[in-house]
Amino acid sequence: MKIKMMFIVLFCIVFSAEMFSQQVDLNRARQIIEENNKKITRAMMMDDSQAMFDMYTSDAYSMSPLGPTIHGLDQIKAQHQSMQGNMPRYNQFDLKTVDVYGDGKYIIEIGTYVLDMLLPQQASPVKDNGKYVTVWEQQQDGSLKIKTEIWNSDIPTTNK
Repeated sequence: MKIKMMFIVLFCIVFSAEMFSQQVDLNRARQIIEENNKKITRAMMMDDSQAMFDMYTSDAYSMSPLGPTIHGLDQIKAQHQSMQGNMPRYNQFDLKTVDVYGDGKYIIEIGTYVLDMLLPQQASPVKDNGKYVTVWEQQQDGSLKIKTEIWNSDIPTTNK
């Protein structure tokens, strides 16, 4: 009976240690995400496509409003290239992380955005604000890359 009880206790200790080791430091993850968001903001403001593409996993999903789901970095690049000449110029692009949670391999970010952009052949800027969800995937080197993103505006389309 004592051996059985010791085995159970040992199992519980090992299992608890394994679960604890898989815990993620969400404060550190949030810091990394906020740094990544600064990189995204710089890339958007400077129209630096390559810096943006570097933020995605090779099998990422991008789900923009009013469009189909794009799967894979090659498709994300192709969509971007198809829009060349019609890309907006950003006067403001701000991302704010509201919440972060996850299990280590995947970190989910809930956030809000504010932007001000000038569309081609349009005289006055368009202002928008909305919300987004980004699933970040931890890479082998400890960095985080975008696995899935979705966003939409808080402004009804009739008011844009």
